[in-house]
Amino acid sequence: MAVKRRSISFDANLLAEAERLSAERGGSFSAFVNDAVEHQLKIEGGRKLMEEDDKRWGPIPDEVVEEVDRLWPD
Repeated sequence: MAVKRRSISFDANLLAEAERLSAERGGSFSAFVNDAVEHQLKIEGGRKLMEEDDKRWGPIPDEVVEEVDRLWPD
């Protein structure tokens, strides 16, 4: 895997929490940030697929959403 360096800015509170978590887990801060970015990219990919499906097939009918909510409550 090719690696590139970047200089980025963080909200101070988010940075402190991310550094704390990465240290607790015994990993590097770079690996922590890389994992977070990878996770967000997967979420965005899923959102894009859902948008494409909505365009192609239309939105999920309300009755189906209600049934799923009933079967799998929060």
